Amino acid sequence: MRPPLPRESEAEIYWKVIDDNTIVDGDEKSYTFDQVYREVDLTQDVYDNSAKDVVESAMAGYNGTLFAYGQTASGKTYTMFGMDNTEGIVQMALDTIFAKILE
Repeated sequence: MRPPLPRESEAEIYWKVIDDNTIVDGDEKSYTFDQVYREVDLTQDVYDNSAKDVVESAMAGYNGTLFAYGQTASGKTYTMFGMDNTEGIVQMALDTIFAKILE
């Protein structure tokens, strides 16, 4: 996941992660998702749990789409493309594809 920006270190946290599928907002309204990631989760965790199956299915001939959606500065580009020495989901997907080709 994207490291916090300097301006975010002092920002009030509006969302609270309850478990792997549920978040609660500041008004205590809960929202349930297929998967919720925490700021301590690695991009590799996101890839392994949410993207790798899509890539492998595409390699088997099925349609698949991976996209990042969210608020500005929420970490979409960081998660998809990485930064410096951190691989993003795109690189991990390419690694999976080329490993499959070389089998």
